[in-house]
Amino acid sequence: MRVPKFSVGQPTRRMEDIGLLTGNGCYSDDFRYPDEVHAVFVRSAVAHADIGAPDISSALEVPGVLTVLTGQDWKDEGLGELNGSGFFGILDPKRRDGQDWFRPIRLPLAVGRVRYLGEPIAVVVAETQNAARDAAELVDIPYNPLPIVTDTAEANAPGTVQIYDDCERNESFVYEVGDKDATDLAFSSAPLVIKQKFVINRMYASPIEPRSVLARYNAPNGKYEIKVGAQSPNDLRRSFGTMMLKVDPNNILSNCSPPL
Repeated sequence: MRVPKFSVGQPTRRMEDIGLLTGNGCYSDDFRYPDEVHAVFVRSAVAHADIGAPDISSALEVPGVLTVLTGQDWKDEGLGELNGSGFFGILDPKRRDGQDWFRPIRLPLAVGRVRYLGEPIAVVVAETQNAARDAAELVDIPYNPLPIVTDTAEANAPGTVQIYDDCERNESFVYEVGDKDATDLAFSSAPLVIKQKFVINRMYASPIEPRSVLARYNAPNGKYEIKVGAQSPNDLRRSFGTMMLKVDPNNILSNCSPPL
């Protein structure tokens, strides 16, 4: 009997190991541009707070620092915002009341409020990475801490702290699949029903290198070249082009190949 090329339980041969194990992997940090500069982000030290305008005066005095940018600078330039693009297999998610699902509008750098620990607030651009890091520590962020929720079930409870004022119970949408009536009937007529609460741990990708980005703008042809370790080059082109920079996505050249 001939075994299919791909089948359940059949091992999949890895192709990337030779390059990685022999030191020939190619990462974002392996690329260099002439006269490149370095960016270090100033991230929120609290999970939820109203924030005032960052004080960047001391950071600007660090030798080698070229500029310090905030979310207000981004807005003043008239650049765009990010929002959710959808969910796997869910074409038209809805809230409980039938309204369209809640998609928060996000800026690359927070303005007015931070909603999670580590949210970017400012970015320091300097001639060297060390200069940018030193300056980032000098950016002063005025915080007015707000209540937080750390439990997923509690975050969805009535009357809980809302992360976004117009997102009741912190619930973006509700998605149900299957035959509810048949399921209810099966449980109600079953001779024995066992109940168990399952807590699903948070999952997160763990790449060998951090989320590094190398980018440059080619003025003669008006194109942006971006090298980044990611899986979705077309999604990045849409995010960078259409949504954020407000340019034709065809002018975004993204290289998102995995390390080889």
